[in-house]
Amino acid sequence: MNRMNVMRRVALVDLGRRPRAATVGVLVAAVVLASVAAASPHLPPLEGDWVVSTPIVLADASLTIRGQLVVENGGSLDLRGVSLSLEGNGDGDAGIEVRGGGVLLARPSPATGRRTRFRRGGRGRFSFAVRRGADFLLDRTVVAGAGWDEAHPGLIVEGYDAGQSPRLRIVQAEFRGGFTGVTLRESSLAIAASRFRRHRKAAVALDRSSAVLTAVDIREERTAIQATRSTLTIEGGWIAENGTGGRHVTRR
Repeated sequence: MNRMNVMRRVALVDLGRRPRAATVGVLVAAVVLASVAAASPHLPPLEGDWVVSTPIVLADASLTIRGQLVVENGGSLDLRGVSLSLEGNGDGDAGIEVRGGGVLLARPSPATGRRTRFRRGGRGRFSFAVRRGADFLLDRTVVAGAGWDEAHPGLIVEGYDAGQSPRLRIVQAEFRGGFTGVTLRESSLAIAASRFRRHRKAAVALDRSSAVLTAVDIREERTAIQATRSTLTIEGGWIAENGTGGRHVTRR
């Protein structure tokens, strides 16, 4: 069940003086929230895909998606201090897809400073794809456990040119676990002041792409950076303790 306002409602109930009322309050809050989630396009459904086609802003919430999160052309999802757990449903694995003309912004809550987090829920797996023409921001955001194979490597950016608008920005983000941290395919992108840890393939993978890594921190990786017919610029940062030790960049 999605937990957005339940804790706030429970906090208003005096658990010490009125135990029965408190129990009723929790049940009522849960039932009300479940009904709202089932009917509101501004919250993911309890089961199945969540398709975003209008502007939505969510702050300081904990949500679960049991299916696919799709941000369509004309839709925008602004997450501010939101913890998003992605679980596979009976039809397969979970995933996030930002399509051309769609907008996904992930950043801290201005009220609490809480970071936005994307993570694998339960035994599920999730993919993360940003398509050509999308607007995308990861600002002080955590991506944990994304991707599981070459076809679903983790956060993948396709067909993006850093000189174009809309813009893709990855700043002070943290990537850990999963298959690959960030994969660029036929794209040009800058990644600044971000951390990468413990991916099964590589922290960053480039395929016919160019990347500028500024002040990145890459450690405890099997391979720090894998580049295939690509160009790479590294400006400061720390790339060490990967593979056999030290900076570990493979080129093809």
